Amino acid sequence: MAGALSVNVTLENDSALRKMRLFVARFPEAIDRATQEAASFGKRLIIKSTPVKTGDARKSWELDRGEKEHSFFIVSRTGRGANYTPYLEYGTGIYGPKKRPITPVNAKYLFYPIIKGNKIMGYRRRFSVRGIRPFGMIANNVDKIQERLVSNIKKIVKSFGAA
Repeated sequence: MAGALSVNVTLENDSALRKMRLFVARFPEAIDRATQEAASFGKRLIIKSTPVKTGDARKSWELDRGEKEHSFFIVSRTGRGANYTPYLEYGTGIYGPKKRPITPVNAKYLFYPIIKGNKIMGYRRRFSVRGIRPFGMIANNVDKIQERLVSNIKKIVKSFGAA
């Protein structure tokens, strides 16, 4: 028999075999818990990173289960804050995707109120404004969320090895 090579790998230890079966049976549930915990951690980070003026943007973040197995979404969807969280994330005007100042469309000037406390003290007028810098609430936290998920999965694998 020229060129025949065979390798037989067998798991015969009953204790190890039981651990392996337990690991396989509980693994999907454990991965789901690890993913959900990492997503909850991510939601907390994003909420902390969201700027506060009225609190609407911070209140708008929710955690939703995705369609695929072991997937979760952190979404800004409820209340008034959901209307402007994309602008906070990506910026506006010269800092935003179009990279140009904000100018009026149907008027000569932009008017916006001068507010002190809860009172409007007057109005300012401008030909254009620069916009707001991006806060990157999501972009700045993606690496931390990913690290947390990897750490959670490592803990699961380690705990099954000790079981």
